[in-house]
Amino acid sequence: MSKQINNKQTNKQTNKQQINKQTNNNKRKSFDLFFLYIVIYAYNFLRYFSLSFASSLTWQPDDVAADVMGSIAAAMQIISLGGQIYEIFEGYFIILYF
Repeated sequence: MSKQINNKQTNKQTNKQQINKQTNNNKRKSFDLFFLYIVIYAYNFLRYFSLSFASSLTWQPDDVAADVMGSIAAAMQIISLGGQIYEIFEGYFIILYF
């Protein structure tokens, strides 16, 4: 009888030890995942800010940027001139129609 009680107690102790090992393993896994999450977060954080800093820099020299801005301004003037000519013809055709 006492052997059975001792066996039950040792079984309980071994079960507790196994449960403790499992919880320790689970804690270790969660810590590893947390560490991995921090590493990934830090990598994305550095990548985002390095790209945002790099995009704020001018990639073209000033003279090239000025030429591009001048050509954009000239294109806008040509487009607006085309719109004015269209309005003149539209008014002319409306007058002819009536």
